[in-house]
Amino acid sequence: AFNDPADGDYTLRPGSPGVDAGDPAPYVDAEGPEVDVAGNPRVSDDPNVPNVFDVPIDAGAFEYQAPDGGCSAADIAVPLGVLDLGDIDAFIAGFSAGDPLADIAEPFGVLDLDDIDSFITAFTDGCP
Repeated sequence: AFNDPADGDYTLRPGSPGVDAGDPAPYVDAEGPEVDVAGNPRVSDDPNVPNVFDVPIDAGAFEYQAPDGGCSAADIAVPLGVLDLGDIDAFIAGFSAGDPLADIAEPFGVLDLDDIDSFITAFTDGCP
């Protein structure tokens, strides 16, 4: 799932199925580019997403850049690294406004009860 494809923003959103799901063979075997099309590091692990392959590379032209310090999918507000009422408030505001920030569960592109359930689960699981 992309951030804003209607406006040409094809960067990956948090929780996108493309995050850490790319086949690294074309990059590792062929010594592919070290950066994505935006100039960000081509290999950037999101610790909140399980890796599909041994090398955490994203599917597509853009590598998702996980925010520094975010400890879970529910950690969406400053201060990052701490789950608190600010994260709950940010999720509720984002969900109410239709902000993609709150779209953390499949089906992506639709804000629904799965997003609420995923947020609650991530929040109650806490930070690793």
